[in-house]
Amino acid sequence: MPFKNDIPHIVIAPNAFKNSMPADEAALAVKEGLVSSRLACTIDIAPVGDGGDGTGKLLSKYLQTHVTFYKTVDPLGRKITAPVYYTKDKQTAIIELSDSSGLKLLKPSEYNVLHANTRGTGILIKRALHKNVSTIILAIGGSATVDAGAGILQMLGAIFLLKKETP
Repeated sequence: MPFKNDIPHIVIAPNAFKNSMPADEAALAVKEGLVSSRLACTIDIAPVGDGGDGTGKLLSKYLQTHVTFYKTVDPLGRKITAPVYYTKDKQTAIIELSDSSGLKLLKPSEYNVLHANTRGTGILIKRALHKNVSTIILAIGGSATVDAGAGILQMLGAIFLLKKETP
């Protein structure tokens, strides 16, 4: 722990606490605890994302984006709305896969890798492309799917063909 003028300097850099608290709230809670302890120290908070739930939202805060919500579908095809964050220059979109194709949208009894897909994320990407962004940052953690992005690609126009084996 670095010291400045013999006072410890603490950097609080948590990731999200899965299914309970986003990283920025966790950082503030730890800071509040340290402040209430009356420990003589300086504190910086720097919540982090590992690519999973909350990463897109954290990036949007750091990049000072604006958000647009779009109609899309969840991993099982039910209608929902989900955010896309745009930078001020409108050149970059930040999309968090878990907002449209994530486990957090399902009850444990609904987990079904044979039916869950990433089509909802593909819809969001398509919306961002219609805004003529030059860059898309896609945070891909927290997925409820194992389709390897096939749903995304289908929504962007890809066609998948099956090749039959010949005897």
